[in-house]
Amino acid sequence: PNTSVGGTGMSDPSRRAATVLLGRERELALLTGRPTESDVAPRRCIVAEPGTGKSTLLAAADDALVAAGVRVLRCAPTPAESELAYAAIADLLAGFSAWDALGDTAARALRCVLFLDPDPTADPPDIRRIGHACLAAWTTDGPAALVVDDVQWLDAASATVLAYVARRLPDSIAMLAARRSGVEGPTLPLDELVLPGLDDSSLLQLVTDRATGSGAGLPAPAA
Repeated sequence: PNTSVGGTGMSDPSRRAATVLLGRERELALLTGRPTESDVAPRRCIVAEPGTGKSTLLAAADDALVAAGVRVLRCAPTPAESELAYAAIADLLAGFSAWDALGDTAARALRCVLFLDPDPTADPPDIRRIGHACLAAWTTDGPAALVVDDVQWLDAASATVLAYVARRLPDSIAMLAARRSGVEGPTLPLDELVLPGLDDSSLLQLVTDRATGSGAGLPAPAA
């Protein structure tokens, strides 16, 4: 479901792999520092206007991390899901099965978020417990990357949890995101990577590719 090695949540990785980015080498390098035991994994949010290729760049970073063997957990909220509590967190937890690795408190918190709690009348755990439970789940299998596209459409509950988690990530866990500029909505406490326009050389190559129909480097529509 949402994990690569295998998964969806954004567009199909096998289709994205053919995309050739033009003029974004520096930005891609900033996003894809591989998490290791000795390095702090990258935590950045691409900020750009619609149509500038931010989702394409995020997808390329996602692909690069997967190719490097990093476990990627992803979500891509939509306006229709912005009122559904914990919808994005549920996507990031899709496929999680290592319940035995969690303590009772963390397991109950996650079951509440995923609406698996056998007692629906019980008071939900607070954000801190949910945040720590998510951290426990996401770090069970070692280094990983959380990839969140279209941050501006996050539901409020997920945005609060992810903001809490972002400030407490262990060094081995990356968090990459993309947010549309000029749109009101949630933000995450990540270093912002403002995506500039393409340089003249890349823009010329882009126009040439479009004219010849090669498609190389074309940003995804309304990215």
